[in-house]
Amino acid sequence: MQSRPDLIGTDEMRGQQKRSYIGFEKFEEEYNHETSMNNAAGNAKSNSTSPRQPTRTSSFQNSPSRSYDDSQFTLQHLCTPMLSSIYSEIVTFWFKVQWLIYDDNVRETFLVLKSNVDGYLPIQTALDQKSFVNSKSRLHNVPECLLIQTEFHSKTTFLPNLFISFDHLLHKNIRLKESSFQGQLIAILCKLNERGSKLMFYKHLQRNTWHIYFNTPEFPSEYYANVLSDDEASQLESIAEENDSGNFNDVRRLEYPLSLLTTHPIIYVYITRKISDAN
Repeated sequence: MQSRPDLIGTDEMRGQQKRSYIGFEKFEEEYNHETSMNNAAGNAKSNSTSPRQPTRTSSFQNSPSRSYDDSQFTLQHLCTPMLSSIYSEIVTFWFKVQWLIYDDNVRETFLVLKSNVDGYLPIQTALDQKSFVNSKSRLHNVPECLLIQTEFHSKTTFLPNLFISFDHLLHKNIRLKESSFQGQLIAILCKLNERGSKLMFYKHLQRNTWHIYFNTPEFPSEYYANVLSDDEASQLESIAEENDSGNFNDVRRLEYPLSLLTTHPIIYVYITRKISDAN
């Protein structure tokens, strides 16, 4: 990444009716919009005029130099190069931003979960129970992005919620002021092996589809992405939805790749949304 995209804080979000974006999200929506327009124009015009290429704004201009053909993109699915760029932006840029501002101006990048529960615990329950490092400190801001990390040798399996509340993270005055915001899950990063390989589950919010991306730095040619099957996506959504409703969800019978949700460490990526926009 050569430069960071401008971040839009919650103060500006409150003063705007349009959606706010962090990095690649705006590219996704602009691409979808322009592809739709190009398809419509193509039906009305002859093939003698070549359709214009989608405008690349946001941080994709500075993404890793991986070549790709725009024709590979579809409205329904994201291809491997695009998911590679999304993954790269998260781990090379988002992982370096200190999103969390605590008392005494202490700043952190990750919220690290910590619990002695020998079993499963939804992330929201962990937050409500203050089962995280720095549990005695309170945030002075609503983070644009919340990176939730599990400990390497935790005996607790933390399962995702589709949406999370910031109530138990914020100072009271901030909580009252920012009550219209919540976190929305967009990605889950799991460790594959000791050689640094990782797997990312990524949710394309505009299409409500879950994708999977394999990052294998030792074999770059084996980078691979796909859309989760209907059954896998249904299982993943079911786990998160059951957790949102407060019901226990047993994941012991999950098969690969969803079984990686029971391993450590895992990083859950949440972005801040106005409640009216997220639901």
